[in-house]
Amino acid sequence: MIECAIALWRRRVAVIVSLCLAAGACAPQIRFMRYTSSQYAPTTDVEILQIKPPDRRFKEIGLLSIRLHNNRDENAVLYLVERAREIGADAIVILGEISGGSVAMPVGTMFVAVPLRDLQALAIRYE
Repeated sequence: MIECAIALWRRRVAVIVSLCLAAGACAPQIRFMRYTSSQYAPTTDVEILQIKPPDRRFKEIGLLSIRLHNNRDENAVLYLVERAREIGADAIVILGEISGGSVAMPVGTMFVAVPLRDLQALAIRYE
């Protein structure tokens, strides 16, 4: 009887955790660390770069970061571009993925470590 109650409790916890993760996966959170106190009007076009432009003068606005989810990574850059428009950036320089640690997820009677990854980009404005 107690074993059945524990099993039922574990299933409920697993369902609640799964629902929370699913809800979080639907609404991407983009973190922005501002490097300057200057405010800029939103832009319409944002370039996506792999390196800082060597032939143009620019100012670094700040660092954008988005949490990557398995099988939901295909739109991550588009979300970064959308946020870059809002803060007035002319371009973003993709810096790559960094580790965000890991989180333990219950699977049956065990816990499995799930790695957390973030994609980072530098938001810049041309001078």
